[in-house]
Amino acid sequence: MRVYIAGSMRGLPEYNYPAFDAAEKRLNEQGYSVVNPANIGRAHFGNRKDLSEDEIDFLMAEELILLVECEAIFLLKGWHKSKGARKELYHAIGNGLDVILEE
Repeated sequence: MRVYIAGSMRGLPEYNYPAFDAAEKRLNEQGYSVVNPANIGRAHFGNRKDLSEDEIDFLMAEELILLVECEAIFLLKGWHKSKGARKELYHAIGNGLDVILEE
């Protein structure tokens, strides 16, 4: 099963990439194929931590394309505080993806 990770990024140290990376590792160990938005950000902008709103909007558009190619969305703790993660969740539900909550 292909799973997309969603959670808070903006305003958090290192855009919360360490939490996304840790979730990716756990999910991979459980046999999932994982789409990690942190990897998408790094692929486009390296390790920059000063992304503009336009750059963040660009990434969100890229991520939503990849999200609909998944079978499930995995929500990190605190996801509900993130406008982007809520948007991804609504998009996932609208496209029939399963929802998995981080314990």
